[in-house]
Amino acid sequence: MSDVETTLRGPEAYKIATRAVELMERHQVWPTALNFELWTHYVADPNGALARELTRLISLGEPMTELVSEELAATYLPKARLNEQIRDAGDLLSKELEAVSKAIQNAQKTNVAFGKELAGASKTLDKQTDVDAIKAVVGGLAEATRRVHKENQSLEARLADSTAEVERLREHLEQVRRDATTDGLTNLANRKAFDEELDRACAEAEEAGTSICLAVLDIDHFKGFNDTWGHQTGDQVIRYVASVIGRVAAPPRFAARYGGE
Repeated sequence: MSDVETTLRGPEAYKIATRAVELMERHQVWPTALNFELWTHYVADPNGALARELTRLISLGEPMTELVSEELAATYLPKARLNEQIRDAGDLLSKELEAVSKAIQNAQKTNVAFGKELAGASKTLDKQTDVDAIKAVVGGLAEATRRVHKENQSLEARLADSTAEVERLREHLEQVRRDATTDGLTNLANRKAFDEELDRACAEAEEAGTSICLAVLDIDHFKGFNDTWGHQTGDQVIRYVASVIGRVAAPPRFAARYGGE
């Protein structure tokens, strides 16, 4: 979870949301869900890259169209970037599969043609006694064999390249999956991962007739600490507590950051 998302889950969230709506109304921005997310990020992090870009667009008098909002989200919002990464990986995988399919089809056509040529050559050789004619048939078979060998080599190379690319995409998607289920501040699992793991653990326990243990921890008086020492120091405290919990909660235990605090 980013620092902005953490702020938006804290006590200042309602003030930020109210201020975002006020600014949207002032600049005649439609209160769509995407625009609201953009402008709450703008208010929560006024010195961030998104806020600077929005300020620049406003100063130029640029209208906040749906296309502009989508481009801003794709560039600056973590979830939008994550979705774009998944979509791009899916497109690349589809292209790889299409290329492999074409290579296999070409190899199949070449092998079918070679089979027919072999059958024809066999019939011709049965009837031929002329040496030159036999040499011509053998020469044709040799050329056909070279074509099949070349096509098979091409297919092997294509499959090897595709295997490497698919493995790279698999690793990339695995990293994307980890990013999507990891809290950015603490490196513990996030709320989404927690919900999935809890569902899995409950189903497993119900099937086995056993029980599970769920512990919910909180840092006492943390708001006062934040107000006194500042959010950056507060984040360091959260990271330290999370690192201790992470060491204790080794498998089969599972540790996650449930909320923004």
